[in-house]
Amino acid sequence: MIFTRDDFKLLGALNCPNPDALYQQDLDQDFITYLGEHSDVRDFIASCYALVLPSYKEGIPRVLLEAMSMQKPIITSNVSGCKECILHPLLPLQENEDILIGQNGLLIPPKNPKALAMAIKYLACMPAKDYEKMGKKSRELALKRFDISHTIEFYTSTLKSYLTNLKAKHLVFVNNSAFGMYNFRLELLNALKDQGANITLIIPNDGQYFLKLQDSGFKCIDIKIDSRGLNPFKDLATIFMLSKLFKNLKPDFIFNYTIKPVIYGSIASKGFKNIAITTGLGYIFIKGGFLKSILKTFVCMLYKFALKNTNEVWFLNPDDKNEFLSHHLIKETKAKILDGEGISCSHFSPRQKDRTKGFLLIARMLKSKGVLEFIQAAKILQSKNKK
Repeated sequence: MIFTRDDFKLLGALNCPNPDALYQQDLDQDFITYLGEHSDVRDFIASCYALVLPSYKEGIPRVLLEAMSMQKPIITSNVSGCKECILHPLLPLQENEDILIGQNGLLIPPKNPKALAMAIKYLACMPAKDYEKMGKKSRELALKRFDISHTIEFYTSTLKSYLTNLKAKHLVFVNNSAFGMYNFRLELLNALKDQGANITLIIPNDGQYFLKLQDSGFKCIDIKIDSRGLNPFKDLATIFMLSKLFKNLKPDFIFNYTIKPVIYGSIASKGFKNIAITTGLGYIFIKGGFLKSILKTFVCMLYKFALKNTNEVWFLNPDDKNEFLSHHLIKETKAKILDGEGISCSHFSPRQKDRTKGFLLIARMLKSKGVLEFIQAAKILQSKNKK
């Protein structure tokens, strides 16, 4: 099989505010095509052959669920979160037993471009009948386990166990991103509002998505959350501000999302019913050097102190839950699994569109998303054209 640059495409934000960020010079334009950033990825997924995400660690990758819902096979890493998206049973590939073939895609070892290249070639050479079967299994899994209706039911049944009903109850959601609240949780927020809940969002004002949430009928309060910063004075100011807001708002229930809101929001939530949702353990929990291990120890201490104030802690996959339990950060009775944050399987529906043999990676352009391994795999497969 002949592979070309057009068979390998990257889609997603570049120059991200993250210590793991890649920049334009990191993307080798000789072997891949970078498509930039787009708000609606459905056309790109519809026209690709399969979606690839060789991440080092995830919660539950939303982009994999979107591709699965659109009836695409996937290739992803055999790591926390990603492996939840591959339907068992798993069979080892004969040429490389570290590559596992599931019913809707393949699992590969992380940080292994050779294995990724082998998995891409295997899927590209697959008979059309088997390929179509894989795609259908992807769609079946998305509908059965990850549709937004399941997420809404999980939230509402949990809330009713604490509040009896939602009518006229005041719910507060704290997140480090208006973008995240709008793109990942808008349907959930609308469903809770439709059940009679009053909702306040405490999020940074990024302009566009902050306004969209206000236009959707939600009260939004601006707060400065430095996601990457290590300044203790700024973090203490965040805790103080959240505590003051909670006392003024007097919510019936609080949800805190992502690392800093989970830690600082949980500390400030003392005296209120609240749940912490870890949407992924993040950069700190990926193995690294001595300095990172010190930082991880410090972050674990913060988690342990903060999560004493929570009623429950939700995880998107069992590995993240077990990581917290192994470090004795929470009591096991508090730990619950939320099966992903849900996607609309009607919005991400299969399309009858011409497919190429193109393999697409959608993610922020970060090292931990496996972008460099994807580029290296593209080089490996294209270099074989000359032999």
